[in-house]
Amino acid sequence: MESIGGYDVFRLHDPFRIVVDVRRHKKRAFKGSPQVTGKKRHAGRGIKRTNAPDRKVSLARQLGLNVRRIVIDPGHGGKDPGCHGRGGIKEKDIVLSLAKILARKIRKELGCEVFLTRTRDVFLPLEKRTAIANIKKADLFISIHVNAHKCHKISGIETYFLNMATDERSVMVAARENATSEKNISDLQTILNDLMLNTKIHESSRLAYDVQNAIVSQVGRRYKRPRNLGVKQAPFYVLIGADMPAILVETGFLTNPVDRKRLRSGTYRDCIAEGICKGIKQYMASIDQVYQGG
Repeated sequence: MESIGGYDVFRLHDPFRIVVDVRRHKKRAFKGSPQVTGKKRHAGRGIKRTNAPDRKVSLARQLGLNVRRIVIDPGHGGKDPGCHGRGGIKEKDIVLSLAKILARKIRKELGCEVFLTRTRDVFLPLEKRTAIANIKKADLFISIHVNAHKCHKISGIETYFLNMATDERSVMVAARENATSEKNISDLQTILNDLMLNTKIHESSRLAYDVQNAIVSQVGRRYKRPRNLGVKQAPFYVLIGADMPAILVETGFLTNPVDRKRLRSGTYRDCIAEGICKGIKQYMASIDQVYQGG
């Protein structure tokens, strides 16, 4: 098992079968090396970039599918405040503000139709959020969150897509974000089936890499060395059941003094929103390149 570098689960047709794509470690990692690999530094900036796997031409690209409608999900809300920071700052308020900024940018810069799962401080069950995206027939689903950690020194930005977690901290993040789920142990088989039959893993991972890199690059232009925690995978309930590529963006740590100060700032939220918008634009461009024969 130690030789496994990661895996994806997806389904194929004609004939129908479940495929588990297992990747081996290219080299045995040294003890203490970070979980997220495949990064390089921007010249002169000290900012790490997360490199996506080789760009295999996915079904969406082969069919020339376009992105016209996006659902943005501001995490938590109402009786569920999310994580807290000193001074009474709450995750639910930060992400709602950020989501509204992002929606305006996407409409203006990308010309896409945008819906928010919530536009005010109300509680929504995790399962209802992707249900809204499915009902709206969205092409992309972006869930916005703020991170927390028991160690106040931990900071940075990370983006997740739906799959089984491959490191302990991703398990912890998923457990925290899944805390308000109405699912029980009796639902485990259904949840596993949803994961096994998730055909959007590949596209979601591509979207996650484009968005993560764009956020870190955008923030790095204005702020000193944002920490790039990379792209990871975990079984977030809020992403299960999505009929479209879906990602969850953790925009910073409320438990870290530097990140908390930035998250309080409207300028920083605007910067994060601009990064997400540019990442979506990059993802859309990669589809267009194949459609146009590029």
